Amino acid sequence: MNPRRRTKIVVSLGPSTDRAKTMSALIEQGIDMARLNMSHGTRDDHHRRAQLVRESAAQQGRAVALLVDLQGPKIRIGGFAKGPVQLRNGKRFVIDTALGDKAGTEESVGTSYEGRANESLTHSQRYQMIRNDRHRSRSSPWSLL
Repeated sequence: MNPRRRTKIVVSLGPSTDRAKTMSALIEQGIDMARLNMSHGTRDDHHRRAQLVRESAAQQGRAVALLVDLQGPKIRIGGFAKGPVQLRNGKRFVIDTALGDKAGTEESVGTSYEGRANESLTHSQRYQMIRNDRHRSRSSPWSLL
C-alpha cells in the first residue's frame, strides 16, 4: 500500500468476495472499507462477510472499516394512463398521493409513498404546496412550482 495515497478504496461485498483467499487479496491490494448492502443477502450472509473482513484484516495487521448500507424508504411513482410521457422544462408537474396507480398524465402522477410529503422541502416550497392545495380537490399533492 502506498502511504502517500489520498484516495480511499471501498469494496462492496457479495458472493464473489466470500472466499478467504479473495478477501485476503483485496485487503492486500489496499482496501480501506468494506460495504455490506443490507438490501441483498441474509443476516447470516452479512455476519459471515463482516467476520471474514475482520479476520483477514487482522491477519495482515490492517484496519478495514465496515460500512453497513441500510435501505431507505422505497418511493415509487405510479404509471401513466397512456404510456410514457415527455416532461417539459418549466412546465408544472405534480406528484400526487391521491392519484391512482395508472392515472398519470403529462401534468401529474401518483406515488406509493404517502409518508412525510413535506420532509425535504423548504419553507417556501411547503407554503406553495399549501396554497396550491386550497385550489385543488385532491388531497396531499406534491406540487413544486
